[in-house]
Amino acid sequence: MDIKQIYNNLKSQLESISFKTESVKDQENKIRESFTDIYGYVKPKTGEPDISKIKSGIMKKAIEFVKTGKNKLEEDLDLMLDYASKIKNGDISKQDIDLLMVLEEELKEDKKDFNEAKKNFSSELDPIEFQALLLVIQEDIQSQKESSGDKPIKMKSNEELLEKVKQIKQIVKN
Repeated sequence: MDIKQIYNNLKSQLESISFKTESVKDQENKIRESFTDIYGYVKPKTGEPDISKIKSGIMKKAIEFVKTGKNKLEEDLDLMLDYASKIKNGDISKQDIDLLMVLEEELKEDKKDFNEAKKNFSSELDPIEFQALLLVIQEDIQSQKESSGDKPIKMKSNEELLEKVKQIKQIVKN
């Protein structure tokens, strides 16, 4: 199969997915509006139905429960309680649990600090230069990981990606 055939095949599938995604969202919103009518949820200023008050995930689980008789939330809760009992009983190392909690908190703080630094430093450079700097940093970190034996996914530079986009556009448009 050549690149044009692959393009046409994938494009057709993606168009179908896009159309069906819109249809699903429209139908979900219609059902959410029905719930807002039942519960009387309206936006105070406009008087329109306030579908944001109806949680899609929970609504879908309720629909699944009605259709299949399986309560996914209850199954998840049972499994969570089983895991919790194993942790409380000491079947899982307390040190491992404590370390995970500390590492997750440190990661959360590091991400917050990085996003704040990015926000602050982004005004120091023009946007393209700043994006290039971030790519260089990412490539440096990947190189460090590779030299230590890790196998990270090698990312293409923006230039390589843009060149490939041009080539593919030429192929599929002809």
